[in-house]
Amino acid sequence: MRKVVAYETRADEFPLFQKFARKFDLDIKYIDDVLTPETAMEAKGAEGVTILGNYPVGSGTFKALRDVGVKYIGLRTAGYNHIDQEAAKAYGIRFSNVAYSPYCVADFATMLILMCVRKAKQILSRVEAQDFSVEGIQGREMRNLTIGIIGAGRIGSIVAKNLSGFGCNLIAHDTVERDELRGILKYVSLDELLEESDVITIHTPLFESTYHMINQERIAKIRTAYASSIVPMVLKWIRMRSSPGLRRGKPALPGLMCWRMRKEFFIMTAARIFWTTASWQF
Repeated sequence: MRKVVAYETRADEFPLFQKFARKFDLDIKYIDDVLTPETAMEAKGAEGVTILGNYPVGSGTFKALRDVGVKYIGLRTAGYNHIDQEAAKAYGIRFSNVAYSPYCVADFATMLILMCVRKAKQILSRVEAQDFSVEGIQGREMRNLTIGIIGAGRIGSIVAKNLSGFGCNLIAHDTVERDELRGILKYVSLDELLEESDVITIHTPLFESTYHMINQERIAKIRTAYASSIVPMVLKWIRMRSSPGLRRGKPALPGLMCWRMRKEFFIMTAARIFWTTASWQF
């Protein structure tokens, strides 16, 4: 029986842990804390550990894991931005991520776009206060909008297919152009997308090249628009702190999974876009 230590465990994960423990003859030790150089001591004698993505795993943690005999890290996330890959290689520890349902993310983005376009947050907030007035909540129809998709990969391409049924004009910017999408959207430059889009939805990984990709200069090019922004990690690729364009209604209403700063006019949601019944089957 091989020993595994599971960090950052949630109650809903236990049935799956127990299922895989029986299937692969594992002895699983459960730890509530995140994996750090200090908590790595809990993994002494274990062949592998499994973690979520709530805390960075750097050189100090990899050294501590190596010192207690750990050889593998199994991520319970699709993203691995929090893993220092050079440190993992240096200390001889392999890591793996999990498959992810792109549909659960794409559907959530589509929902946010509809909420922004129809001002659903304002409507629902007013109803909660028994305010049924119509001033300031007039929406727009999807068929009259141009929607720009930055990053038309696995997730962005599904967003495009979701939105194609509404009859809107779809444009996209990506480093790779997919032939399968040419019938429903047009590829354009990033500047053209920013200038022409009524709705902007962003689906890019967090790399150095995309960090603060949407900065003050590019925000100035955006027409008064709606922005539905979805990525697995904190949206550091949007520079907001010194962006007066955002305060001038550009975009008019961002719908965000997560953001560095909280503003009352954002649609803020918890990072629960993965939480669907189908996603557990991946």
